[in-house]
Formats: sequence, structure tokens, C-alpha cells
Amino acid sequence: MPSTTTADLAALLRDAAIEYARRGLRVIPLYPLTRELVCTCRAGAECGNSSGKHPWLREWQKKATTDERQILHWWRERPLSGIGIATGAGSGIIALDVDPRHNGDETLRTLIASYGELPATPINLTGSGGQHYCFRHPGRPVPNDAQGALGPGLDIRGDGGLIVVEPSLHYGGRCYAWDVEAHLFD
Repeated sequence: MPSTTTADLAALLRDAAIEYARRGLRVIPLYPLTRELVCTCRAGAECGNSSGKHPWLREWQKKATTDERQILHWWRERPLSGIGIATGAGSGIIALDVDPRHNGDETLRTLIASYGELPATPINLTGSGGQHYCFRHPGRPVPNDAQGALGPGLDIRGDGGLIVVEPSLHYGGRCYAWDVEAHLFD
């Protein structure tokens, strides 16, 4: 977003966070990135793969909300916060997180070859070139698994997890975006 001003970006993030909440998704603010794409958390440049992808609130799982007043308060406090959506029963979604840097795309192709195609579902394109395939929560506990139980580069964002969503900025310089053919609101 090179031509976007800081004020424009702040408004875009705030308005998007409110729209997610209006759709019943529990929102949580994530640490903003500096102009140099460094996380504003205490670790700063040492934050690594978590840069701009983790909440700045303690006990965020309990605080994720659809309350517009609370969301406005958070974005007034830190206007360039990225947007996290709490996955799990509260938001009604879970996500398959495919990370190509850890061969998730290959693992997914292997699983599809063995078990068939995934159903049509919204896809969140991550700033690192991966995808979050979003599914309706099944109404029973779905553990959040970031250990790759399905195979290398595949994680489950279930109860207690989160995904980063559009228009949040990734530390690699790209923004998260919904696949034009499979937006979460469709």
C-alpha cells in the first residue's frame, strides 16, 4: 500500500475490524509493525516469525470480542494494529494453515491426492504466500494445533487459536488478503 497514508491505513484497519465483528467474528488487535516492518513488541527485530502476528493484550483468548466500542477503543490506542480473528467456537470458524516455507503446500497436495479435494471454502492469503482455509466450526472441541499433526507445514487453528486477516500487514511487506473467489463474507 505505498500510496496509502498512515491515517488511511489506520481507518482501513479499524473499519475492517468492526466489519469482522459485525459478522460475528471475535476480533483481537495484533502488535503493529513499524515503517521498517519490525514488530512493536518488546522483542522488536528479534520477534522473528511472530512479528505483527501476535496480540498485544494478555489473556487475549478471553478478550477477543465482537463489541464495537471495545474494538474502537483498541484501535484508538494503537491505530495500526493488525487484525486477528480468534478461531474456535466463539467465532464459529476453524482454519487449516498452510505454510509453504515448511512444505505445507506439498503436504496438502499429498493429502488431497489420498483423500480428495477440499470443499469450496473461504481462503485467506497470508503475507508469506501461504493460505488459511477457513471452515465452519463443527460444534465440538477442535484443538488448536501448531505442531503439524497433519504433516509438515500444516497447522490447525481451532479453539484457542487465531488467524491474521486482511488488510493486516505482514512483516515481509505484503498484506493479508481474501481470495477474490472465496472471501469469508461470501
